[in-house]
Amino acid sequence: MKSIRTISSCRPATAGLGLLLLASVGAAQSGSDTVVQNDNRRLRGVEVTACDLQVVRFVQDGRQRELPARGVRAVVFGALPDSMACGHAARRRGDQAAAAQWFGMPLPAGTRPLLVQEAAFEHCRASAMAAGQDRTAAAAAALLLRQWLAAAPDGWHAPEAMLLLADLQARAGETVAAAAMLLALIERTEHSGWVWPLRARWQLGLQQLEQGKVEDARALFADVVALAATGAASAADAASAADLRALATEAQTGLGECCLRERDFQGALAAFRHLGAAAPELAAAAAAGTGQTLYLQHEGDRDPAALHAAQLALAEACVQDVAGGETTAKACYWLGRCLLALGRAHAGEQSRARANAYFQLVVKQHPDSRWAAAAAQQLATESR
Repeated sequence: MKSIRTISSCRPATAGLGLLLLASVGAAQSGSDTVVQNDNRRLRGVEVTACDLQVVRFVQDGRQRELPARGVRAVVFGALPDSMACGHAARRRGDQAAAAQWFGMPLPAGTRPLLVQEAAFEHCRASAMAAGQDRTAAAAAALLLRQWLAAAPDGWHAPEAMLLLADLQARAGETVAAAAMLLALIERTEHSGWVWPLRARWQLGLQQLEQGKVEDARALFADVVALAATGAASAADAASAADLRALATEAQTGLGECCLRERDFQGALAAFRHLGAAAPELAAAAAAGTGQTLYLQHEGDRDPAALHAAQLALAEACVQDVAGGETTAKACYWLGRCLLALGRAHAGEQSRARANAYFQLVVKQHPDSRWAAAAAQQLATESR
């Protein structure tokens, strides 16, 4: 079971729920890689020789070994070229544009082919995240991803590349192409593990919701909730089960957002109350959804009492989200919106600066979150 940034990242969304391919900057000799299995056992001091959707091959103690790809959670490469190390550092700072530049630099002669492929993908990913709502930049990033997929159709990052490409297509208004990409990913990965096809269904649900196709979105979210619960119950290790539970939480949140799309605020509040009562680990997502609902319900009349109640719910979400992932990103985004709505009269002279601080936090600390682009757009608007 490959894990995915959460949905943030680790997205992670996860995501980050995306496949993790991490990088170590310290080692500089062969046999400096690490293979992390789903149960978190680490095979250190190996040299990975092949890494695709079917198998991970590596040399350990002079012997060639291999593991099924679905049993590998992460591959940690050592002996990185300087440009890749700098790219990862920029990405950790939240500077996606700089990361894209670093990852796009030519690599030294003799660089391992796997690192060449990895650098190319990281260049694509950083370019996609740096594009924001700029359609020209999004189109350029989409072209990079199509080229990467053509060169490495079975590459380790292929499912994540397809998800990113579908997101860029949706941002560019190419909704038919985006849906086709996600359906192709579902078909391709349906029998390779739980996470990828469910992630694709979840993302398709978000796109359907954005287009106003509420019933289609609701059906997709409900499918993800049910299938993720089944997968989590039968998962072979705790980490994979946790990934699936996180995805189910996002889908359950999506069901509440379907009510918001219909302006059914009472229905949304009821959905989020039900979410919070279902299990303690869902309390943070429920609180974030409640805060979002209260804000949207009162953004027109700007009722200070209601907006303060929204702030309290969103702050509670940040405290309760121990993973610090998608839910925290969402809560911080809406906390910023609350401060802007309350303005100086009800939130103090520094209300705008405090709001921008929340948006910057989302962009820098949760770049894989689906809220990062919205936060970046708010920052751009406030800077005009």
